[in-house]
Amino acid sequence: MKNYSVLMTIYKDEKPSYFKASIESMLSQTIPTDDFVVVCDGELTDELNNIITEYKSKYNDLFNIIRLDKNYGVGYASAKGVVACKNDLIAKMDSDDISYPIRCEKELNEFEKNPELVLVGSFVREFSDNKSFIRKVPVEYEQIVKFSRLRSPFNNPTIMFSKSAVIEVGNHSRLRRGEDYELFAKLIRAGKYVTNIPECLLDYRISENTYAKRNNYGELKQSYNVARKIGHISNSEYIFLCFVQFVFSKMPVKLRQFSYECMIRRD
Repeated sequence: MKNYSVLMTIYKDEKPSYFKASIESMLSQTIPTDDFVVVCDGELTDELNNIITEYKSKYNDLFNIIRLDKNYGVGYASAKGVVACKNDLIAKMDSDDISYPIRCEKELNEFEKNPELVLVGSFVREFSDNKSFIRKVPVEYEQIVKFSRLRSPFNNPTIMFSKSAVIEVGNHSRLRRGEDYELFAKLIRAGKYVTNIPECLLDYRISENTYAKRNNYGELKQSYNVARKIGHISNSEYIFLCFVQFVFSKMPVKLRQFSYECMIRRD
């Protein structure tokens, strides 16, 4: 089975306990990585830096720490990380989520089964202090393509992808939000084969702040605009999506949360 890299970006506002739990979940995989790339998107707090120093010291050459001179956003940071990864297969990971131990083994098996595969994701369990539910995504390729014309067909923190395929379509862009949707649209538009594993492989942390951040209309509009320019969505679909996101961005946080939970797929 092929080696794989782990790619994680970290920003100063992350909670140290979440950051550490996320790293530990990736170090506890049934098939371990030999390359863990952490991109520091701007200056970090002393607590976060101490965690990085701890792991770098403990695991020596496993961790590759990249420090950006300022906060550029997750799209730019991810692009830098992709280039730095030494393996072609890259497991993306958010700095506050928890991957199940079997996650990477399951995803590597998908690449073993299908040499045409360039990206795989899975379902997630969204959780907070008082509730949890399953966020499903389409599994079959045709369903993924159709679904992607409305919104992202992947749970971004679960994906494992081919570095060479991602670089071929232009890598992540500088978008601060919606960079994942843009990348998925570019891969699908280029005819690359993608899929999802129909089971939960990651716990996705949510809070009221999560929904408060889901209101950046301008940045999402940019990603839809890119999808329109490359021909992934039509002009009418672009107008519809921008309208929906504009309305969504103006909702009170509680209503936005309710609307979001009604839209996602759950058990």
